[in-house]
Amino acid sequence: MCGSITKRHLSRSTVVGVVRAAIPDCSVRGVCELTEGYFNAAYAVDCDGGRRCIVKVAPSPDTPVMSYEHDLMSVEISTMRTIARLTDIPVPRVLFQDDRGKLCGSPLFVMTRMPGASLSSLRGRGLVDDADHARILHDIGTYNARINSIHPALFGYPALRTTWSNSWHAAFSTMLGMALGDAGRVNCDLGLDAGRLLTALSREGPIFNQVRRPSLVHWDLWDGNIFVDGGRISGIIDWERSLWADPLMEVGFRRHCRDDAFMKGYGMSRPTADEERRSLWYDIYMMILLAQEGEYRHYAEDSIRRWAMPILQDRVDELSR
Repeated sequence: MCGSITKRHLSRSTVVGVVRAAIPDCSVRGVCELTEGYFNAAYAVDCDGGRRCIVKVAPSPDTPVMSYEHDLMSVEISTMRTIARLTDIPVPRVLFQDDRGKLCGSPLFVMTRMPGASLSSLRGRGLVDDADHARILHDIGTYNARINSIHPALFGYPALRTTWSNSWHAAFSTMLGMALGDAGRVNCDLGLDAGRLLTALSREGPIFNQVRRPSLVHWDLWDGNIFVDGGRISGIIDWERSLWADPLMEVGFRRHCRDDAFMKGYGMSRPTADEERRSLWYDIYMMILLAQEGEYRHYAEDSIRRWAMPILQDRVDELSR
């Protein structure tokens, strides 16, 4: 994948020191940097006795990030613990955390390594056929419904108090305003009028306020974050972008990748007109973030922006149709 300045690269000796702090009686046999992620750095570590773990490292504190990306690591840790406590969804177990970056200058944590491999890597190697993929997506839909059955007290991003609200329309309006402000700070051309977009959203209160109860939303449940072992889901990872929101924000409901098997597993039939309207706004929000991501991370080759911009333009045009 493209390199990112948010990824804090550690030497092998530093990784070994972190693991020894987490598991004092272990002897490290191997360290391998994982490259599928786009934000944090991660290292797979093999220890004696067959023990395996992951070291995940946040960006350096002085690395510029988008507003919603502040303090994502604390969100991931707390959300995984919540999921483990309240559901049977397979998630990593946190073994150790260094919130203040005492060991390497950045926050980090150590967690158990899930068995199997990511669904994206298995599909890339031709090890998952269409029938198996549909079955896994059905099961992901079922898991996603369980995630969304957890109801926090407020809407918004867990680590951003400025987004917290009893009103989903108010919370989402704040979130969209922050995303547009982030694009402006790095002079990222989104091909739209930010003021006009926010004015359009201000008129959408009635359909947003149909969402009366916040749900825990994973918001990054794509194939790379689904682990499969023996043809079955063995783990769901990367909970850092979790938020308290409308369940329709989940990746499985995005209109460019919506799948019947996922919908059936989730237990949802055809969305209503108002639900489709909200989904349109969530498409726009996601594409705004993806279109500017490379400006913050300094990708050498920004294929994500090239993919996101046509979708963003199409969805914005659809607002006025």
